[in-house]
Formats: sequence, C-alpha cells, structure tokens
Amino acid sequence: RNLQTILQRKFPIVLYGPAKYKRFETISVETLHDLDFHMSVSTNVDYNDGRVKNFLMKYRAYFSTEPKDHSFCGYDLVSYFADVLSQYGRDWRYYVGEKRSELLQTSYQFQQVGEEGGYMNVATRRMEYTPEFKLQAVR
Repeated sequence: RNLQTILQRKFPIVLYGPAKYKRFETISVETLHDLDFHMSVSTNVDYNDGRVKNFLMKYRAYFSTEPKDHSFCGYDLVSYFADVLSQYGRDWRYYVGEKRSELLQTSYQFQQVGEEGGYMNVATRRMEYTPEFKLQAVR
C-alpha cells in the first residue's frame, strides 16, 4: 500500500521479491504490474516459445489431454539427463556441473555442494510483471 502511494507521486519503482508475493491476497495483480515486479522462480512455462508449442501439440496428440506441470517437469528432467548421458557416456556424473540447459519449464545448472558429491540446481528464471500487463522472462 505504501509503495502504491509513492508510485502515485510519480516516483519510479521497481519491486524485487520472492514469487510468494503473487499469492498475497492484499496485493492485486495490477499492483504487481504497476510496481514493475521482478521475481526469481524455479519454474515457468512460456507458452509463446516454439519449443513449448511443439511439445504441446505432440503431448495433446499422444495423450488426448492437456499437460500438467509435472508433464513439463518430467520432460525437462529426461531431456537434461539424456543429453548429458549421450554426451559424456558412463562418466556423465563427473560432468553434470558443467552443463547449463534452458528447457521448457526449468533451467538446470548443477553446482557441487559436498566434497564427496551431491549437487544442487542453482539455475533460476527471472520474471517481470511489466507496466504493459505482460509477464515476461528477463534475460
């Protein structure tokens, strides 16, 4: 509410925050657009992406239904690890931290978190609510 007051005084504002701001009942979607809200998310599907459109057509033809979030997640996981496996063979686990991939719903870039192994995905997607009422990826 205070940011909206400042915004009405014609001060330029860009709000950065977690994706959970979208779920706050006291913040309208219009306010997020007005405040040029930027957030980092682990998953997001861009339905204007040609790869997503291609996936949707094939999924609908094969399963006769719309894909759920888990459909995109499964596709991305298999795509990433199949690519790493085909590129590095049996030694794929030694190279998993060297490959970054931008997939349909998720990006992957694994970073080793333990001396004896263990990796964590550190890739995120930055999204922006624009004043033109669009939600777009920030590159």
